[in-house]
Amino acid sequence: MPNIHHLSRWLLLAGVLSSCILTHSSMGQAYCALRDPVRALYEVYPEADGHRSIIRTVTVEDRAAIARVLPFTIHFDELGRHTLYVTVREGQPLGVLHVRSERGRYGLSEIAWSLTLDGKITNVAFQRCRDSKLRAALNDQLRAKLIGADVPMLLQLLEEDGLSEEARMLIRSAAKTATVTF
Repeated sequence: MPNIHHLSRWLLLAGVLSSCILTHSSMGQAYCALRDPVRALYEVYPEADGHRSIIRTVTVEDRAAIARVLPFTIHFDELGRHTLYVTVREGQPLGVLHVRSERGRYGLSEIAWSLTLDGKITNVAFQRCRDSKLRAALNDQLRAKLIGADVPMLLQLLEEDGLSEEARMLIRSAAKTATVTF
């Protein structure tokens, strides 16, 4: 009988450790592993009649190139597999949509960034956001500064005084998106 009791403790311990390992590996998922952004895609590109998905993995060389461009650190898990959506009309590309997750006070916020084919921000929409301050930060004034901006312009915008932390997070997200995409 003592051996059965001892064995059951080992099985219990193995079960607990397995669940911890599975939980940890599920939390290490890339920030770009999102649900289908089709609703946001057609809101941002209403003239589109289709889209193509491009799935790419950010390589070590890509990570080094991104680190040379951006003056702030990106968490390792933010760079992994990314899905880009190229919107098309009659087979011709209109632009690119990249949905990113950003860590906020109330969990991850999913932000759909649309870009021109040469890397300028054309629009932004929340796919999911539980943070009312973050939603409020994306006001008409900030949106006007983001639209048409490329990475150097976004980095310059980050140096402006008087921006809220939520506005800075949105600008960093735009810069990360444009850099990782192109």
